[in-house]
Amino acid sequence: LSPLSDLLSYTRFLCTMRSKSRTYDYHSIVIFRLSSTTGNEPDGGSDSTRNSGSPSTDAMQLYAMESTCPHLGADMGHADIEDTDVGLVAVCPWHRYDFDLKTGHSETGLRACTFEIQIRSGGDGLDDQYIWVEAPGDGDWEVVEVRPVSEDFADPPDLSRLSLNDAGSTQPQEELDQPPPSTLLEWAVLILNTPQPQLKVDRTRQAVTAFRTGKLKSVGRNKPLARPPPDMPPRDQLNVVQPGKVAKRGKAGSVKSRIAILHALANIEQWAIDLAWDMIARFGKEKVDGEPLPHQFFLDWTKVAEDESKHFSLLRKRLEELGSYYGSHTVHAGLWESA
Repeated sequence: LSPLSDLLSYTRFLCTMRSKSRTYDYHSIVIFRLSSTTGNEPDGGSDSTRNSGSPSTDAMQLYAMESTCPHLGADMGHADIEDTDVGLVAVCPWHRYDFDLKTGHSETGLRACTFEIQIRSGGDGLDDQYIWVEAPGDGDWEVVEVRPVSEDFADPPDLSRLSLNDAGSTQPQEELDQPPPSTLLEWAVLILNTPQPQLKVDRTRQAVTAFRTGKLKSVGRNKPLARPPPDMPPRDQLNVVQPGKVAKRGKAGSVKSRIAILHALANIEQWAIDLAWDMIARFGKEKVDGEPLPHQFFLDWTKVAEDESKHFSLLRKRLEELGSYYGSHTVHAGLWESA
């Protein structure tokens, strides 16, 4: 998988593999590195999964588990690790289903796939020791990427603030003061009509969390929408131009060029959020062979919207670290217009 020394800076890693014979087939697992004395993750720095120390192999336990919860597909990279009477368990961040880190068994009757993981030594130093993990299925896999899991978005938003206001938005005050929508389709239309970027992200996280946890119970298939989804989602405090009018960004050889590229990527993520909600708003009431769309359709597209929100937030944060901000450059709607 990788040298052991590469897995000492963080305590959770996402490993992506690709089938050698079926190159379209990918599989992801999460690797947990825990302390052998407490079963807890080592303390770290500013990121709750980070650890700057260099523990010995005798002071750690390694576990490998499929990256998504078998219940409804939650990201197990953000699972809580708890020490119970039956051993260490990973607790799903969405519905608190617990899975034994060794066997994958859960009190709910579900089972997550777990994989044997070993440290094999080729010498005395940490650089001479390697992580080996059992391959899924037929074993015909190659490692594509091993990357640390960030905890920046692990905590769910505060659902007591479902009716969000935002001082920087030009939306009418009476619209901002409305109670939260009661159906997923109403949320989709509201978010599509939200022009302020951060408010769009916050509302996305709140709607997705409420839907997954059952606080938002209705899709809204049979309830008329007060307004249709917009032909073009509005943008607040942004200079929107035609794609050909956007200034050249360069090749990332300077800070100025990197800022321009990051800004362009952040713009893409904002439109990607809208495209995910537009799928829900426009097709949520459709039927296939006389049957309404399955619940999984809505789970999948809300997950896409949430993922794009995470991507935008990371890019915006990096822009600010470089001394810039989202809105400092012109943007275009090419992604939306091409969809």
